[in-house]
Amino acid sequence: VMDATADMGWDEDGSSTNLSRKDLFLQQTNIVLKTVDPMKINQAAGALYTTWLGVSAVLQREYARVISLSLTLAEGFERVARVLLEPPLNLVTPRDYRKWVPAVIGWISKGVAMNIAWRIQRILTASTSAIAGGAMFARSIMSMLNKRGILVFGDVRGNPESTTIAEDMIGFSVGSLGFYTQIECQYKKNFSFEVPFPWNLVTWPFDLAERWIQWYITKY
Repeated sequence: VMDATADMGWDEDGSSTNLSRKDLFLQQTNIVLKTVDPMKINQAAGALYTTWLGVSAVLQREYARVISLSLTLAEGFERVARVLLEPPLNLVTPRDYRKWVPAVIGWISKGVAMNIAWRIQRILTASTSAIAGGAMFARSIMSMLNKRGILVFGDVRGNPESTTIAEDMIGFSVGSLGFYTQIECQYKKNFSFEVPFPWNLVTWPFDLAERWIQWYITKY
């Protein structure tokens, strides 16, 4: 890097003394090309792409039901939208651009279908996580009570893998409360399950990545 920048003049504030912005950009690009190892970049990019292919394949298999629902809804929405919207849109669209009308209708239909399908999946995931969390909470509480010799309803665990009536009651109650809280909170947000303000100012890159992944695995 020092050798590549040896012919560049710099002021005390770090700016170039004898180069325009265009020449400075070209000079900096030239420095990058001289100092970067292209083989390492190629290997790193290939490794990232291979990893992403594996991750996307797992996600497509894991969310196959969501993908199928999304594609089915998109097909139905597009069929109805083309019947209802394509004729009036062709009337107001210039002749040279009418070929884009079916494509735009298809994109919008697919976006709406994906939104609905993933919202349904989020509700199912919320119910599953609530049930699992309630069961974990109940098992931990009962384990703590049993270590202190406290028996709830006189239940004694015969099999470590089995559950007692008290565990089922506590787990179902806590899980139902958790699921109700999530649904009650998300009802006003149309079940988007988005991160609330101001935390979304920090998590917005992850939200964009999530949207892109959802679109990628359901694009077929």
